[in-house]
Amino acid sequence: MGNVYIGVRSIRDNMIKVLSLFSGIGAFESALRNTGIKHEVVNFSEIYQPAIRSYCKLYNITEDQNLGDITQVNPGDIEDFDLLSYGFPCQSYSIAGKRLGMDDPRNGNLFYESMKIVKKKQPKYLIAENVLGLKTIDNGDTFKIILETLNKLGYKNYWKVLNSSFFGVPQDRNRVFIVSIRKDVKHNFHFPVMKKTTKQVKDIIDFTVKDRIINKDLIPYLNKKYYIKPNKTNKVFDGCQQGIFNSGWTLHRLYTIYGLSPTLTTSNGPPYFDEIAGGLVGKERLRLQGFTDKDYDKIKDLVSESEIAYMAGNSITINILKNIFKNLLDKEYINSRRDVLNNWI
Repeated sequence: MGNVYIGVRSIRDNMIKVLSLFSGIGAFESALRNTGIKHEVVNFSEIYQPAIRSYCKLYNITEDQNLGDITQVNPGDIEDFDLLSYGFPCQSYSIAGKRLGMDDPRNGNLFYESMKIVKKKQPKYLIAENVLGLKTIDNGDTFKIILETLNKLGYKNYWKVLNSSFFGVPQDRNRVFIVSIRKDVKHNFHFPVMKKTTKQVKDIIDFTVKDRIINKDLIPYLNKKYYIKPNKTNKVFDGCQQGIFNSGWTLHRLYTIYGLSPTLTTSNGPPYFDEIAGGLVGKERLRLQGFTDKDYDKIKDLVSESEIAYMAGNSITINILKNIFKNLLDKEYINSRRDVLNNWI
């Protein structure tokens, strides 16, 4: 069925067009879909093959819509669009990485590659997500440069650190979100109000799973009663802090399911949980990012469990994006569409 025309205006005119960069498994797209905002992805850009296969399956998009390597993209070849989502790679800014920032020869310039497209296409809205370290690297100079660049390109910028545990998922995950609105677009944007979740890791666990990955060094410490005092993520044993192990990041720590999960990473191992004697499986990791079991079922035969773990850790919490999109796009892309339909009826 083609477009339904209302005078000279079609329903498609109230559909926001999206360009998705560094798409992963499409957290932005899933948030738009789950919020009920009518949208069309004009193109996406991703280079990790398991993510490409998963993205296409999840959103019924063909691989020929993938722009591939962003450094090889000609902005003039891209269809006009309204919204750019660009969760540019975080490794350059993360405390878990080398923190090279803009000096990272591999990932540091990808922000500027995104800005080449912005300069040429001038979409109404931009939304980015990155690790907390983006704010502090180089004493804040990198973050300042990013905001100044966006401002020079004609955008008013809003940013805030949001934690996933305040948006209905039991994951202690702080991320920086930047919402940019073209200066000629009138909009009274504000970030969503955060409300601490009452959910715990136990609420996303599939207790039918029997075999889980566990660091063998931790096995002697399962179900013991001499754990250190739990913190906000309910860590119950830290072998490094107790001087038993010399290193390990989350490799030598145990958490309880009766609290929050620490931040998911791209690892298929930690975090490890005491009561289930091991790490999370792919379905559970996706749940911690707001994806549904239907999403998992669509991709489970296309990719491995370790690839799902990598993609989940590299993704964005959908629940946060849903709340941002409600404040950013609801009025124009839901209410106006409803008004047009009511007038037609």
